[in-house]
Order: sequence, then C-alpha cells, then structure tokens
Amino acid sequence: MSTDARASTADGSETTAGSPSRLSLASRPATAPAAVHPPAAVHPPLTSWETLPQSESWIEAARRGGERTGSVRSSVLNLTNTIIGAGMLGLPAAFAACGWAVGSLLLLACGLFSGLGLHLLSAAADLVGRPASFRSVAEAALPGSGLPYAIDAAIAVKCFGVATSYLVVVGDSMPKATSRRPLGEVSTPVQQFIRSRVLVPKAIEPLGASGPLLDRRLWVAAAVPILAPLVSLRRIDALKYASLLALGCLLLVTVEIVAFSSGPVLRASPLLNPYSNSSRNCFPPNGDLPCRGAVSAATSALDAVRKVPIFVFSFTCQQNIVSITNELRRPSQRRVAAAVVLSEAVAVGHTLLAWADQTSRSVEEPSRSPRGAF
Repeated sequence: MSTDARASTADGSETTAGSPSRLSLASRPATAPAAVHPPAAVHPPLTSWETLPQSESWIEAARRGGERTGSVRSSVLNLTNTIIGAGMLGLPAAFAACGWAVGSLLLLACGLFSGLGLHLLSAAADLVGRPASFRSVAEAALPGSGLPYAIDAAIAVKCFGVATSYLVVVGDSMPKATSRRPLGEVSTPVQQFIRSRVLVPKAIEPLGASGPLLDRRLWVAAAVPILAPLVSLRRIDALKYASLLALGCLLLVTVEIVAFSSGPVLRASPLLNPYSNSSRNCFPPNGDLPCRGAVSAATSALDAVRKVPIFVFSFTCQQNIVSITNELRRPSQRRVAAAVVLSEAVAVGHTLLAWADQTSRSVEEPSRSPRGAF
C-alpha cells in the first residue's frame, strides 16, 4: 500500500499529502477567472446597426438616449434645411463670380465630398457604438489626446457662427419685408430722425416716414426668443416641422426665381420706380439697363479659387449627422445613405444654376440678375 495519501479537492483535482510540488486549495494564490471569450469577440467590428449586441450596457445606453423616433423623411428634412440654410447666405454671389459652368462643377464636387464625409462619420459612429457623439468618435480615434476637446470647441464655434449668420439674414430681410417704398427720398434731418428713432404708424409711411420696423436690431432681438426654444430641444427629430416650414418658404423663393428667369427681360419703368437710383434695383431710372446682368460660363481661375471656401461652407451639416442617425428608427447604413443622398440631391437641386454678374451677396437680397435654376 502506498504511503502517499491522496485527497480529492472540490474542483475534482487530486493533491498528494506531503508532496512539496503540490499546493492545497487554501494555500493557492487568488487569481482572476479566465475570460470565456477573447476581448475581440465581445464587441466585434460592426458593419451594420442591425448586428449590434444586446448586452446590458447597450440596453442602458438605449434607455438613456430615449426611444428612436427619427425617420428617413425627418432626417432628410433636417439635413436639407441645414444645408440650404447655410448655402443661401453666400452661394449665389459665389456662383456668379465663377460662372455657371465652373459653379456647377464646384457645386457637384462639394456635394459629393460632403455626402462622403457624412457617410464616413456615420460609419465611424457605428463602430464606436450608439448613441455616439463627435467626442466619442474622437476618443476612439486618438485615445488619450486632446483632440476631443478641440473638436468640441470647433463644433461650438461653428454652430455659433451659423446661428449668427441666420440672425444677420433676419436683420437684413425683415425690414425689407415689412416696409414699403416711400414716395420721396429721406433728405432732411427731421425725416432721418423720424425714420430711425420715432415710432410712426404704418399708415403714414407712404408719405416718407417709417418706424422702428425698419430697424434691424428690433428684428434680431425679436428672433432670439423665437429661436431659443428650438435650439434647446433635446432631440433633433423634434425640429422636423420647423425644417418643413423653412423648406416651404425656400420653395416659394425658388418658384419666384424660376418665374423671373423664365419671363421676358424687364426694363426700367419710371411709373413703377420714380424715386430710386439704386444699382441693385430691377427697374433702373434711366430705362437703358435690363434687369439681368451678363451671363458667362467661366471667369478667371483666381476668382473660382477664392470662392471655393463658400462652396464648401454651403454644404455644412456635419455637426448634425451623428445626432440624426442616433435617433433613426430601424437604423442601418442603407437608411442613413438614403437620407444623405436625398438631402444632398435636394440641396443641389435647389441651388441656383446660373447667376449673372450683378447677383447680390445672398439669395434673400434683392437681385437684378437671376437667370435660371434647377
């Protein structure tokens, strides 16, 4: 009989009493349990949101993000409104400076690159995990760097600049929309004081006076409390009705431009405009100049290069793509691609095809020279 007594441990292994090469279960050092799956298999690279693992962390993240309420239609509305809203500020003058042929090429090229950027941002947010943000994408790309803070600052500055430009549009447009042309030029100091300082009823405005409704500061101040609730919404999908209203207004502008460009070349009529000698007026007082300027297919290469940043800025919407795709119902790369392609197509289709050399700085300004539109 062997003198080595063998004992069975709880895990089924045997230990030999008195053997120095074996340790009892109590004397073994505590070790972490081995992983069942390698780390790479827990969260594999994702190519579609439909294959996302339903782990507890994902469920909690979905609860924090709320229910997905976005659709392809609302995504198209919000993206298109962002693109066209930024593009209408400076694109007409840039188009006029480049010529209709060069402007069309730059427009299509910037639209394609913008769509590619939106697709890449959506795919990167896919890999990080939903709900994602620009910060989480930056941290995954360069962990431990200061890049996320720089991106947050860049997005804040960009959004501040876009919001400021929209207020500038309100300040430039609303005084013209709420006023009528006076019958005479404001010349005396008393008339100038009344025009800029005194509250004058609209009924006597045709006599040469005007009230504070022509003060852009009033309209900018009035626009802030209207826009503040919209920018404070938690979900970008809630802006779909505001985007629909804005696109409806832009559709009216498009119809007006197409109707003007399709009509006969108008000339001056002293009966319609006996008081103004503005170079931007469609009816110049001398009766010699037409309402439309010269149209050229291309201008100098230097002018085209100078206007490239305006074309690039005209497709700005990248700051919204992550939030929009986070809220998309039944998310997949195909649905995201559909929203991106439709938005870019509508934006390019709305953009003016040809503007002559006397086009104003933005589409909302009075212009003598629109020649056509998609």
